[in-house]
Amino acid sequence: MDSSTPLPAGLSIDSSGRITGTVTAEPSDMTVFSRIYLKGDTYNRQQVWVIFNILPDMGEATIHMVKMDDLDETFGEGSVDPDELAHDSHVFGAWVDDKNGSTHSRTCSYCQTKETEPHDWDEGEVTKEPTKDADGSITYTCETCAAKRTEALPYEEEKQCPFVDVARYDYYYAPVLWAVDHDPQITNGIDATHFGPNQKCTRGQVVTFLWRAMGEPAPESWVNPFNDVGMGDYYYFPVLWAYQNNITTGTSEHAFSPNSSCTRGQVVTFMNRSKGNPKASSATNPFSDVTSGD
Repeated sequence: MDSSTPLPAGLSIDSSGRITGTVTAEPSDMTVFSRIYLKGDTYNRQQVWVIFNILPDMGEATIHMVKMDDLDETFGEGSVDPDELAHDSHVFGAWVDDKNGSTHSRTCSYCQTKETEPHDWDEGEVTKEPTKDADGSITYTCETCAAKRTEALPYEEEKQCPFVDVARYDYYYAPVLWAVDHDPQITNGIDATHFGPNQKCTRGQVVTFLWRAMGEPAPESWVNPFNDVGMGDYYYFPVLWAYQNNITTGTSEHAFSPNSSCTRGQVVTFMNRSKGNPKASSATNPFSDVTSGD
């Protein structure tokens, strides 16, 4: 359909294809508009104000009509709400940044209906590296509308080790920092400036380290089978927890030996039992001093 197509009396079409006017007709008299739907068309005749958009659709003109407000009881007058278009489906334009830092919108070209959604920011790209003297910056891009958001990237001082006997090149450097920073703290060293990395650990210390690493779970029972573990000892709760969870059975029926050195074999056994005795992924044993009977 184009502007040369006859229009019902009372309607006119402008250069943009918008038809306006006042028409009194039964819907059947307007068959020239194949997709016209007149609200209230159960009535034989009514006078309504209509606005159409003429839009190309598969080589043919498709007519979409503005939804009208309900007519009054006289059926003699009606009105158009130009913000509500009763078309087949919305045809939205591109998403556009709303310039508010949080949303973007798109608008239907038929009826000007607007949809608004929050930005979906990417992971960001460092656009300026921070230094000790100045913050850097990181820029995030919305993956839908390409809006940009830039935030300061502060300089983070590298964590300093508090212990003079733990050097950066030591294999235990990172694990020691992890243990100190852990919540709850696993260890704070033998004093404020010494970790004692080459000292032997006692059984009481090892089971306490493990208990703290597991989040300091409470014992399920206060029954204590060990005569050498008292309520005032720092390892009292850890030992009860370990005993009740079959992590250790002590060195005898009534002794835990908390001050005895904990061997490497005992340490890995405690760890394995704390995880439910998982099996190794391979049966290959690279160690000549570890046998199946150990």
